Amino acid sequence: MLLALRIWSLVLGVGFLVVGVLRMIPIPELAPFAHPEYVHGALHLVSGAAFVQWGARRPTPRVVAALGAFWVVLGVVARFGLLDHTDALVHIGTGAVSLGLAVAARR
Repeated sequence: MLLALRIWSLVLGVGFLVVGVLRMIPIPELAPFAHPEYVHGALHLVSGAAFVQWGARRPTPRVVAALGAFWVVLGVVARFGLLDHTDALVHIGTGAVSLGLAVAARR
């Protein structure tokens, strides 16, 4: 299960890094990225770096679980309309998978 956690963390971390950069620059042709969201982008960059460092390079299930829980909470808060983000379900899903893999890897 540790290998699955490493692979997930690497893929998710790199994906978060790419999305973090895309959130920082305006891309009018892509509706979700038409306007920069600096805080959202920074959260993706920091989380992506943490997933790569503590999930893929040196697997630390506790850190991956904490990151997963963070994204689940953020997604739930956004889902209930307290934040203006359309990708709340993606955040809930990726956070839940991260949390589940981290818990399974600790056993």
